[in-house]
Amino acid sequence: MAGIADHWKAFSGFNNWDGLLIHPINTDFRRYLIHYGERVGAIGDGFNNVKASNSFALSRYPPEELFSHVGLQNGNPFKYQVTKYFYLKLDDFADYMEFDIKESAWIGYVAVTTDEGNTVLGRRDILICWRGTILASEWAKNLQFDLVSAAEILGGAHNPKMHHGFHNVYLAKSSSSKYNKTSAREQVNVDIPCHCLTVEEKCLYPIMNYLILILLSRFLPRSGDLWTSMLTTVRM
Repeated sequence: MAGIADHWKAFSGFNNWDGLLIHPINTDFRRYLIHYGERVGAIGDGFNNVKASNSFALSRYPPEELFSHVGLQNGNPFKYQVTKYFYLKLDDFADYMEFDIKESAWIGYVAVTTDEGNTVLGRRDILICWRGTILASEWAKNLQFDLVSAAEILGGAHNPKMHHGFHNVYLAKSSSSKYNKTSAREQVNVDIPCHCLTVEEKCLYPIMNYLILILLSRFLPRSGDLWTSMLTTVRM
């Protein structure tokens, strides 16, 4: 794994992956990509989709046990500790339509490399993982595909726009909610700054989700194990 620690900036796209997205794929780069896919897949593996359960739409496991239960702990050189789960609140539209859940759903987590993981990756990794659409109520939000202003998120310059449905759930919160007294955006933003120990420490903040992995897979060589591994990891 010394190659990953030495080349993490190139593998992370600091040079636009120059020379890496060709066949045969660099072995260390291959492992680097697959390990991120596995971290996103952990959300789907840990998601409770049993409607009769009291914890439907939440995680089956507490944060400190997630990786061990989904098979990413033992024998895996990439060592992380989950520091926070975050949640989306569905708005009144989902309630009115009487979809499958009427409050909040587990949407992802923040995880930070341990000291052992830092050595393998060459820096501290503060990983933000989002899952893809699972619930019927979330698919309904996907249909709100008109664009709305994202100035309150990205600033007013250049008039940024954002998918209407995701904009709603990304910012939704309620003082009466168990999991979303703060929005998903606020939950992530509060947790992230806590994990770089010093100003000088090298940190990377990869944000991973199903869509990123699907898009990346389209630019990779279609022969060999990497293509198969990436598509297998991206479980919708």
